Amino acid sequence: MIFRKSYIGLTFVIAILVVSGCAGTKLLDIDKTSKALKLSADQREIARTKIQQIEKLVEDYELEKETLETELSEMRNQRRAGGVGFGRRGAASVSGPQAKMQLFYRQRKDYQNRIDAVVAEIQDILDDEQREKFSDIKLPDLTVPEIGRAGGTGGNRRRGGGRRFGAF
Repeated sequence: MIFRKSYIGLTFVIAILVVSGCAGTKLLDIDKTSKALKLSADQREIARTKIQQIEKLVEDYELEKETLETELSEMRNQRRAGGVGFGRRGAASVSGPQAKMQLFYRQRKDYQNRIDAVVAEIQDILDDEQREKFSDIKLPDLTVPEIGRAGGTGGNRRRGGGRRFGAF
């Protein structure tokens, strides 16, 4: 019975290690990617060029994201200081941040589509065995901006229009 539990545990650990072998390889690390896929010299040069294109797209995306985060942070600070910013009622103040976020999400989708197209070009140079291994390679993740407010997401607001004890 103890042997059986140990065997199952050992099998599980080995399975995790085998699965994580390629999963730890990131596409943007050309040396590890090349080794994991066993690329030929020609494939490696083509992949290097494509990966550099993807790196540039990721850098541009990150710059756009940082710019948006800064703009939204400035709007929050402006609102806290009593100026016009997002979070106030009224079409102009609400549409500003919403419009910026909508535009950003459209740009994010465009960046992702462009990255996907370059990834497809990389996959086109691979043989069947390499394509199978490629599915385990970690592709770049275009994370969304940090737009949370200090103090949470507004769940700590008082009910009753800001009055503490209801009818007082």
